[in-house]
Amino acid sequence: MLKAVIFDMDGVLADSQPLHFEADMRVLAKHGVTVSQEEMVHYAGTSNLFRFGLFRDKYKLDAPLEELVDEREELMAEIIAKSSLAAVPGTEKLIKGIRNRNYPTALASSSSVKVIEAELKKIGLYDYFDLVFSGDGMKRGKPFPDIFIQTAEKLGIAPADCLVFEDSHAGVVAAKAAGMKCVGFVNPTSGEQDLTDADMIIDDFRGIMAAMLPRIWEE
Repeated sequence: MLKAVIFDMDGVLADSQPLHFEADMRVLAKHGVTVSQEEMVHYAGTSNLFRFGLFRDKYKLDAPLEELVDEREELMAEIIAKSSLAAVPGTEKLIKGIRNRNYPTALASSSSVKVIEAELKKIGLYDYFDLVFSGDGMKRGKPFPDIFIQTAEKLGIAPADCLVFEDSHAGVVAAKAAGMKCVGFVNPTSGEQDLTDADMIIDDFRGIMAAMLPRIWEE
């Protein structure tokens, strides 16, 4: 039964995935690698360490992994600050409804704490969560379930009683591998993502209310 709700951030609460694509592409370009945004789409939802570890091997980059990640995070903070980023329509109302029904709310993102805080403050949702958890430093990021399992542990709630909102294929796979229910959000700014493993798929948060969420366990 529903006891807690966990939100991904990028592509769910904010149309920020293109900003992440931009940061990755600019860092790679600085190191002599040109890639398209279409290629970046395949890495949506993954952690910096995981993603740049792959980039480093794939493109034979000489810079240390930690240096690449630090460079990327510094650039991302600048991009967010200069952006007109706003909350995805309907998300604030939904989160308020969830909290009014006394369900703990958590945010579980592959982004760093620095980027999470910057984005949440930018979109005005910083004070809406009982727990904010970053999986950026984890050895296994999405699509592995570790971030969601640890979020549930911190909440003190069994994974089977948690519902996750995700917009990426990696995120949906991670949520289901953790034994959680999952709502897949189709966000065009996140690129084409396979969300077929989700228990429910939506394309507009304005069409879903907190009262509807427990029914997912009944289907």
